Amino acid sequence: MQSDEIFRALLSIEKMIQGPEFETWRKQFVDRNLEHFSFEDENKLIYTDIHKEYEEGIEKLIEQSLPPGTGMEGLMEALPAYLESSEAHREETARTVKLLLEIGDFKDFREMMLYAKRQKEEEGESGTDQSLSSLSGGGSVFEVDGLIEMCGLLADTGANEDGWVTVYQNKWMRIDKKPVDEKLKRHKNEIFLRGVMTLDLTYKECLDMFLFFGDRRREWDTNYRGYELPMGGDVVDDDDVVIRSKLDFGTLMHMVGIPRSLLVKYVRRWDFPRQGSVSTAMVPWDEKKNAFDDKNKVLSLKTNTIMPHPELPDKSLITTLEINKLGGMPKWALNILMTATAPQLVKGLEQRYIAKIRKSGKTVDMTPEGRKKRAKGAETW
Repeated sequence: MQSDEIFRALLSIEKMIQGPEFETWRKQFVDRNLEHFSFEDENKLIYTDIHKEYEEGIEKLIEQSLPPGTGMEGLMEALPAYLESSEAHREETARTVKLLLEIGDFKDFREMMLYAKRQKEEEGESGTDQSLSSLSGGGSVFEVDGLIEMCGLLADTGANEDGWVTVYQNKWMRIDKKPVDEKLKRHKNEIFLRGVMTLDLTYKECLDMFLFFGDRRREWDTNYRGYELPMGGDVVDDDDVVIRSKLDFGTLMHMVGIPRSLLVKYVRRWDFPRQGSVSTAMVPWDEKKNAFDDKNKVLSLKTNTIMPHPELPDKSLITTLEINKLGGMPKWALNILMTATAPQLVKGLEQRYIAKIRKSGKTVDMTPEGRKKRAKGAETW
């Protein structure tokens, strides 16, 4: 098969796995077979039978989605050579390639099923996070001081190198993880994740790329599908607003718990922790209670600090620090998220921003000064 034929086949598969038929089949399959899996180390014979059924089910759906004249067997034979070429890094098909490579891995399949079983069991667990429930002000008012205090806690944790393990590093990014102290942990799967990045964007460009959540964001963020403001506000200029972002990270990541939409309380603090920088906090939010969502399955709290590079004015430094619940995620999925998805997402954002926004001179000034200009009608987008 030629590379363009493989590419078209992968696009067809991508379209299929994004559709409702695949999601319905996957959910029914998982729900139907969860009872057979246990957290014991023993690999039961029935696991192999279920995995075979899983492989056959996905392969059948894939074959039905392939272009005329393309077969599953021929595609899998041609795929190794394709993966060695530059074509394999095309963003449109990267998620599909990952799925094809994971289909036949029994260990990954078992971990996926156990993760789904664990999530099912935890759905009934209760328990309120007292340290963050205070942020809701009795369930209705968001106390900024409490959030800043929690951000300070995360910053102090990040300043101490003890216990951090680097899970990914390249020339411009490093991702570390660390267990959450038992005294602070609200969920058994919580871990700290820290990212340190140097981007080829000026400070204002970096602010625009990361902080702008309007429809214009889709020009550089291919995983972004839009937003809603369930509690009103201005998605661009408000420093304290609840946003529901619609997301698409591909079926493989959604299969293991990454949501297709995320409702968060988004807070920005300018000139913090130092003059000329900005820190943001993203807290999962419960719309009905108007309070911190302590039952969110993925995100607990995420903070970011963006500042100009101290030596290179055409670059920016970004530090991210978060507590999330990915500690219970299968190792293969966490590996994909850390070593493939996260770097690819950030670098893709940067490259598309440069190509579509910088080169056309469409950068929006997100600083307080830019907001003042927009209020006076002197700047629009």
